[in-house]
Amino acid sequence: MKKQIVQVSIAQSAKVVAGIYFVTTIPIAVIIALGAMIGGHGMAGLALAIGISLGYALGGFLMSVLGAWIYNLVAARGRLRVPDRRSGQSLIPQHPYRHGRPPCRTFLSSSSA
Repeated sequence: MKKQIVQVSIAQSAKVVAGIYFVTTIPIAVIIALGAMIGGHGMAGLALAIGISLGYALGGFLMSVLGAWIYNLVAARGRLRVPDRRSGQSLIPQHPYRHGRPPCRTFLSSSSA
């Protein structure tokens, strides 16, 4: 049984992705801030670490908005289908011929000379 995803919530998807991106950059931001403080840059390093985290989250939000919008445009045409896990069907469409090429017809002709 195939199920079709008709629409994705643009704002909700973008918020989730932005939150995930922000949370994943927090450890990197801490390392950058510690390195900057040890190196004597102090507040500039902390501001850079916070800016990187927020910028990465904002970029993820904007790209998710774009991706969800494009998905909704394509899904509205009814071309995207997701197979049910229980059916075991592949996402790759099957070729109409058994081995990927048309059946070969061999014509035997007798030569009368």
